[in-house]
Amino acid sequence: MTTLVTGASGQLGHAFRKRLTQNVFFADRNTCNLIDPEALHRQLDKIRPDTIINCAAYTAVDDAIGGWTTAGIDQSYGNGYPLDVLNKWMQRIS
Repeated sequence: MTTLVTGASGQLGHAFRKRLTQNVFFADRNTCNLIDPEALHRQLDKIRPDTIINCAAYTAVDDAIGGWTTAGIDQSYGNGYPLDVLNKWMQRIS
């Protein structure tokens, strides 16, 4: 069984890294970019996780005041796009 942990470079991701040690792929935005649909699909196909723990978060509050696009995040993230993709992946393999 393989587990994918997104947001691995963040505070919560680091906590999971300390606890999970076997068959885990820890992904940060450089290895599994949740706002890039094609990249996300490629990584899911490559990793083929049985379980996904989504620790990804945007926490630069000062940069986000101007809205999602100012923060460098397109509208799809605000619409829950990454969760849709991750949910569809999990349905596909179950």
